[in-house]
Amino acid sequence: MERRLTAILAADVVGYSRLMGANETGTLSALDTLQTDFLNPKISEHQGRIVKQAGDGMLVEFSSVVNAVACATELQRGMRNRNAGARYSRCSGHKGQKDATRTGGKTGNCGSAF
Repeated sequence: MERRLTAILAADVVGYSRLMGANETGTLSALDTLQTDFLNPKISEHQGRIVKQAGDGMLVEFSSVVNAVACATELQRGMRNRNAGARYSRCSGHKGQKDATRTGGKTGNCGSAF
């Protein structure tokens, strides 16, 4: 059995069920745009690989803890900037829709939540 060290970043949208209940089409469209325009490029930039997606959540694998933490930090900062004009300081997908992304990473006994 081959073993390797890896860092896993877990991310999801805060309030996803509420958003889907309020505007399913708009929420799905905003999430798709967010992933295409922002999340995927940042993950690639840090040599990450999406290993699982389900609804609003994803697991991303990194061969480097440094890259995982750098990616998580940039995702949170980017979401905060995208959210700057939204009410409640939440991340804004489009046209005032409010959502937020939780991002955390764990490796061995060392963990971080951003």
